[in-house]
Amino acid sequence: MTDDTTAAAGRYTLEQIEEARAEAFNSARAEAYPEAHAAGLAAGRAAGVEEAHAAGYAEGEVLGRIEFRQRAAAIMQSPETKGREDSALHLALNTPLEMDAEAVIGLLATLPRASAVGSIGERAQATVRRFNSDDDANATLH
Repeated sequence: MTDDTTAAAGRYTLEQIEEARAEAFNSARAEAYPEAHAAGLAAGRAAGVEEAHAAGYAEGEVLGRIEFRQRAAAIMQSPETKGREDSALHLALNTPLEMDAEAVIGLLATLPRASAVGSIGERAQATVRRFNSDDDANATLH
């Protein structure tokens, strides 16, 4: 050891000296091979970005599913759904997620509720029955 090294050894721990020596070696190596060093950094960054992207995508998928289910539940459990179940289900499943549950429920409120009688055919039959019963009542009066 030279006198400089001995003096440095008195002021620094062996670990600090080894760390400085390794840093100097890596720095000299990076200067000697700048293209290889830059390529290694770029490859490391690209791998890190790809891994982070995959993790972020997976997390986003999970959060999206949770948000979709919560939105659909809010729509289907709304009092406005009563008598409009088919429309509510269609809107819950087929409207964009950008349209929040309150907006879908507001749209649902503008739709007519299902008739107690049912389909248009059933309502027509009920009208005919009512018409026929009125004729029977009128026929007995004459």
